[in-house]
Amino acid sequence: MVRLVESIENGPEASGGAVVCFVLAWSAALVRLSVPDGQAPGSLPEGCYVEFSDVQGCDGISTHQEPSPCGEHVTAWKISSKSDDPVNSIRIGDTSNFPPYVSGGLVTEKKVGVPYPFKSLAETLKDPGMPFDSMVGTDMINFGSELQTHVLLYAALTVEAERGTGVGEADVAAVVAKAKALMEAKATDVEADIDDGFATKFLRHFHTPLQPFAAFLGGICAQEVVKVAGKFTPIPGWLHFNAVEALPDSPPADAAPQGSRYDSLAAVYGHGFVKKLQNLKYFMVGCGALGCEFLKNFALNGVCCGPDGLLTVTDADRIELSNLTRQFLFREHNVGQPKSKAATAMAQVMNPGMKVRALEMFVGPKTEDSFNDEFWMSLDGVCNALDNMEARFYVDDQCVKYEKPLLESGTMGPAGNVDPVVPFKTQTYKDGGQADEGGGIPMCTLRNFPHLPDHCIEWARDQFELFFVKSVKQLKKFHEDPTAFISEIGTSTDLTQSIFEVRGLLSLLTAAAAPSVRSAGQSAFDFFHLLFRDKILDLTAAFPATARIIDPETKQADEPPCFGV
Repeated sequence: MVRLVESIENGPEASGGAVVCFVLAWSAALVRLSVPDGQAPGSLPEGCYVEFSDVQGCDGISTHQEPSPCGEHVTAWKISSKSDDPVNSIRIGDTSNFPPYVSGGLVTEKKVGVPYPFKSLAETLKDPGMPFDSMVGTDMINFGSELQTHVLLYAALTVEAERGTGVGEADVAAVVAKAKALMEAKATDVEADIDDGFATKFLRHFHTPLQPFAAFLGGICAQEVVKVAGKFTPIPGWLHFNAVEALPDSPPADAAPQGSRYDSLAAVYGHGFVKKLQNLKYFMVGCGALGCEFLKNFALNGVCCGPDGLLTVTDADRIELSNLTRQFLFREHNVGQPKSKAATAMAQVMNPGMKVRALEMFVGPKTEDSFNDEFWMSLDGVCNALDNMEARFYVDDQCVKYEKPLLESGTMGPAGNVDPVVPFKTQTYKDGGQADEGGGIPMCTLRNFPHLPDHCIEWARDQFELFFVKSVKQLKKFHEDPTAFISEIGTSTDLTQSIFEVRGLLSLLTAAAAPSVRSAGQSAFDFFHLLFRDKILDLTAAFPATARIIDPETKQADEPPCFGV
């Protein structure tokens, strides 16, 4: 982060032109900053180190050295702040012995080394720390499940060491007893309630290697290797990750090994499930970084590798040299080749039984003669690995039209996400997060009865989008072409939503015509009562206390709030 210096003051009084600096102590000079054009505003974090350059006057400020957390001296200043400091300012050390500041200068944040001590395996087994502290938190819903996983792992390893043999589902009682004994004897600092059902699932596949988890572990390890360079913060200790929601409630009857490369997968889900994967007819749109990862996972799990299976892959791009860093199925000799053909050829090296068809076509209205009704109806599902919204929306529309499940995915830097879109079960990709009819409240549990933290966050995000983003965009559209806007409203198939939007637009126009503190307060008053009184009254009318309660946990018939108006 780079900032321009406006002034540097070190004295009991303010001085220096148009910039007024109130300095509270001689030992902490106040540096006023300005944000260069083209850079987003943002403050420097407390306790970080900065270096100065191109400063006129204040000789010595650019060569000042301070000890870093690692013990070595660095040419930089450690910054601080006070509660009553002006905005866009930082405090550094004593500059009273330097000549006065004249003009100019740049402040650049400087990264310095931070020592990261690590304990031994034996020490961290006993004291792993708490989730979201020294232990990485991975479960945002079942908070603390990482502790249960850790103590079960510790107990299972202890039982294995005592017996000299591996543990499995038959050893649930012994492992749970050992876990409780370890906690009672204070052999571990972890305190967790052990759920027998969770312990059973944990031990059922304690020694079962699964490719999806290997892929997850590979990604984590790769990122940790990159962190050796010292630019990113390493994982401080344990990272426990589970996906128990994806496990069947009971072991499959056809899980016995058959000498197949898919025996591990069948041990969890059964050979019948594996055959379904093998005979899927799937369509993957895009074959870049995400597409390479999907293809690798499909090949290693036997997807579309059966006699009736077929994976159709399409991507109109060709491989460039810059693609080789992230799109790992490609090599230097592939540069210039079609992505779809090179990637599927590599996938078939991983699994020669994979049935693939590689195309070099865009997916859109212009190619509907190739991707026609017969093609879409033959599919079992679609996987998006795209990098543009237009194509995503088109594929989403086609999946809605033909009632096909969609695996939607995306990346942002080192992060990635995969969202399943299931017909008649979830929102479509295009409509995800958008308010439905009924004045912004669609008839679904997530919007009508948000009772979990995730629900409330999503609801608040939707309301912000509705009131402060969508309405402003509509106002802009109205000003640019009022006739077209009115015509669009008149032809809308959702008149209820259109009326609600027009009312909001009129309110915004009225407030914008004569902006004042009073009108802003009135808008806040109206929004508050709309969200926290009127809509609650609407819900209690739609779901009266005398009605049969299907879900008593989330639909309590409490009295609606009253704010005296």
